[in-house]
Amino acid sequence: MKLSIAYWNIAGSKPLAALALEDSVEYDIIAIQEPWVNPHTGGTYALGRGRYTVVYRSGNAAIYVHKRHAREAWEPGIGSNWSRVTFGEGDQVLNIWSIYSPIRRATIGGAQSTNSQRKRRGDATYS
Repeated sequence: MKLSIAYWNIAGSKPLAALALEDSVEYDIIAIQEPWVNPHTGGTYALGRGRYTVVYRSGNAAIYVHKRHAREAWEPGIGSNWSRVTFGEGDQVLNIWSIYSPIRRATIGGAQSTNSQRKRRGDATYS
């Protein structure tokens, strides 16, 4: 099975959610981390008549499956900081995960650093 997949941390931005889901490029799967959450309903960005079915309950990870994939063709999985869709069965299974992992801050020589900075330096100690 060949699928086009986009992964994006939208940092809770509703405009970025709209951009991802309403773009002219129609991915098979869009995995969103830190989705925008509606403060009134607790749900995430979803267009009722849109092109995608959302796999989301709460937390920091959502997956959108394009509606060209029949709902019977895949199974959802949902946790507090992860979402998963499974296509196929038996030895032909394909699992697609969106897992949220918050950035841990580390102290390097007294200064805070990001994960990318820690990868370049080996002297990080976690606080």
